[in-house]
Amino acid sequence: MFLLLLILSKVLHLLKRSLLSKTPMTDTFLSNEENTEDVAPFEPLSRPNHLENRFRKMKVKLLINKSSGRVLCLEAKEDFTNLVLSFLTLPLGSVIRLLGGHSSMGSLDNLYETVGSSKMKDFFYSTKSKDMLLNPKLPLHFSLDEQLQIKEEDPITHEGRRCADCFRKNMVCSGPWGEKLCFMNPKLPGQEARGGGGFIKKETLLLINDDQTIQPLSPIHGILDLDKLNVLVSNSEEHEIEVGEEKALTLLKASLISRSVLNHAFKERLPSELLLGGIVDNFIFR
Repeated sequence: MFLLLLILSKVLHLLKRSLLSKTPMTDTFLSNEENTEDVAPFEPLSRPNHLENRFRKMKVKLLINKSSGRVLCLEAKEDFTNLVLSFLTLPLGSVIRLLGGHSSMGSLDNLYETVGSSKMKDFFYSTKSKDMLLNPKLPLHFSLDEQLQIKEEDPITHEGRRCADCFRKNMVCSGPWGEKLCFMNPKLPGQEARGGGGFIKKETLLLINDDQTIQPLSPIHGILDLDKLNVLVSNSEEHEIEVGEEKALTLLKASLISRSVLNHAFKERLPSELLLGGIVDNFIFR
């Protein structure tokens, strides 16, 4: 049992170092010290060549520190918040594909490139088994109405018919009176199974911070957060931008390796001279 736990601990450590380090094997099996330089430097995302302009742009409101030009947080509707939350569901292989093989996640870019190389083609059972690694799909019902270009697994086609009593007892129903059973999408309650939907209720406004924590939009939270950052309300202002697919991919990449996600994703979009005026009142102090 102890040996099993030891092996599991090493496997988990190898996974962690693969996400963070260029030398995960050395870090896991030979090094006795934890590498403290876990965060890779953020490299801007070069324009992907696979964009198809089908991604619906979303509007967000950034709150800016006028003195430093730093992005403090942003106000987002449910569509953008759903996009950010969906990062938790994306398969690593598809993330690296979306980022053109330049995710900056430790050594995983090297692993992805190796799997796709011609040297490995004779070692896979089939082209489909290889594609499962290079372009894995989302599980059923994990897709969104507004989604980065990752396909969802096809729905199960067979139909099962059981009466309510047999369903509760997990028994096969031999009678002809059973009802049609289907898989329901938890993001679309009460509707027949189909893809899409969202994690967050509609008409919702939330505050997303630079470290990607999310909280309700309210005057109290806004004042407390500005106070923690030693930022005066008078030294802050709102700036509205549109987020398309290219910027969404930059946000995804920043989410993987940065502790200052909003600044790495959006700061370059801000004008050199920020707007004057105290329109921050429309942002969080409603």
